[in-house]
Amino acid sequence: MKRNKVALSAILILILCILNMSLVSASDEHNNLSNAQYTSVESIPKQQQEKIKAQAEQFERVNSLVNEAASNGINVEGIYYDDQKSKYIVQILNEDQKGKLMGINENQEDVDYEVVKYSKKELENYNLNLSDLMQSKKILGLRGHWVDVKSNKVVAIVDELDVKSELTKYVNEDALQIAKLVSFDFHVKSGDKIVESNGGGCTAAFHGKKGTQNVTVTAGHCGYNGTGNSWKFGSTTIGTFGFKTSGNTTADAGYIVLNSSSHIEVTERVTAGTSAVIGGANDAGNEVQGDYIYLSTPYTGYLQEGTVQQTGVSFNAGGEYGFNTLSDIRLTNAVSAEGDSGAPVMKLRWVSAKNRWEFIIQGVNNGTISLQINGTTYNYEWYSAYKNVYNTLGLTSLYVAS
Repeated sequence: MKRNKVALSAILILILCILNMSLVSASDEHNNLSNAQYTSVESIPKQQQEKIKAQAEQFERVNSLVNEAASNGINVEGIYYDDQKSKYIVQILNEDQKGKLMGINENQEDVDYEVVKYSKKELENYNLNLSDLMQSKKILGLRGHWVDVKSNKVVAIVDELDVKSELTKYVNEDALQIAKLVSFDFHVKSGDKIVESNGGGCTAAFHGKKGTQNVTVTAGHCGYNGTGNSWKFGSTTIGTFGFKTSGNTTADAGYIVLNSSSHIEVTERVTAGTSAVIGGANDAGNEVQGDYIYLSTPYTGYLQEGTVQQTGVSFNAGGEYGFNTLSDIRLTNAVSAEGDSGAPVMKLRWVSAKNRWEFIIQGVNNGTISLQINGTTYNYEWYSAYKNVYNTLGLTSLYVAS
């Protein structure tokens, strides 16, 4: 079903394609972190739908609490969602801090409080230390880093575990978690294929505008073979690859310049039977650990459900596909045997006034990363945040259903 085309700060997707390479697969020895697959929004169990609605409402109230706390000079050290408790956990340093927050919180049932050792500022400073060490190559084998809010630590991605002793000169040992890099990959496969002139393919995330040009946004590494190459959807040429990010950047993103506005279809369909529309995008980039997200993987016919596992991750891609340090990327457990580079990463939102579900774009799917932490291997999907995609590509508007 077609809908009116509206250029706003949000969007939709013509689901397109992806690179024909293998994904990091989980074995019995690997902790792949549970995720669910649905054929449509309607097929999501009612209990889970209600949980998603409640989480979205809680997030708005908790976000308001954090903003009010900041305006009153009250520190919040971290926030994450506890799926077992169905609550957001607000981290504080002491009971005095907790008392001040409780004094301004009108919705006590939304949150639990957790006393942590390290402040947000201390962890950010440790993270900056790791960033400096990685950029300067002072410690070889340091490949990435992020602040893990839930564990109240900084995580260092390393090629070999023996660099830990060097890292503890810059980060307190009890504030440091070491993650050994197992694999990092830009390549995953699936999607309704649009193919490049040389036969390669990717998945479209959404349609937007770059000045006066209509564009389809996808992963930047999809355009590695060169800008100017033509792309097809089925047998129809839809346009040419116009731009991709590279080097040190906050997004693996690019766009195809469309040769006709007829290729833009703001539709209700993400996977077969799905009635949700694209209703907006996360301009703030304020996902937190534990938030539910969805990846559209139409090649397999599934809507992949997972949760945000980490935010603010930096990683040295070592020049692959022209990328050096990718920063402020996100990790999710929405990993399947057939993912899709360039696919939209979304949240679900129920809009009572319109009596419908809407997808809110969170970012663009890019690839996989596999890390070994304390002997257990974790397989993640990684994606670029919407706000970074929008800014690095210099987009001026996006298409969204009315």
